[in-house]
Amino acid sequence: MIVGLLVLVGVGTAIGMWSHMRTPSEQTPATQALARPQWHSSEVEIPVRCRVPSLSEAEKAMRPRERLDAANEHFDQGEIFLLSEKLREACDEFEYALALNPDCKVCLIRLGKTKAEIKRRLEKYKNDAIRAHSAMEYDKAMRYWQLALELESDPEGRRIIIEGIRDAKNQKQSYR
Repeated sequence: MIVGLLVLVGVGTAIGMWSHMRTPSEQTPATQALARPQWHSSEVEIPVRCRVPSLSEAEKAMRPRERLDAANEHFDQGEIFLLSEKLREACDEFEYALALNPDCKVCLIRLGKTKAEIKRRLEKYKNDAIRAHSAMEYDKAMRYWQLALELESDPEGRRIIIEGIRDAKNQKQSYR
């Protein structure tokens, strides 16, 4: 079973441009964290993680036909979440369907496409937050950081995003 799909992050250009617009003494912890050298490389692999289910004893004891039916239910629920733009939930459902039916090629394809879309949106939201912050549009930056936070699964990435939210909030308050 595939536990996670590694995706490439290409945020470097926007982050590099934004982090160099300030002198080092003006950089906040969030901008310093984002400006670290590893973020400048488009070849840094960041995993997009979904909740990998552990099957209950009852699920493990299911007959093959019951497992296929349960897997189909989770797959269908994943499709509903996908149509509702709830990417994290869709990812979790596709993982569950795969845990029940490891041979499900469609589940694997949907999971891969969902993770790729999460990665694409996450990168877009981070870039948009950085642009808004550098344009001193702090409310807009906080909205984009919040959208990114909803999609981010990596603890270090979440920490950086939270720093970005705090920084935008502090900047907004200092300019009042």
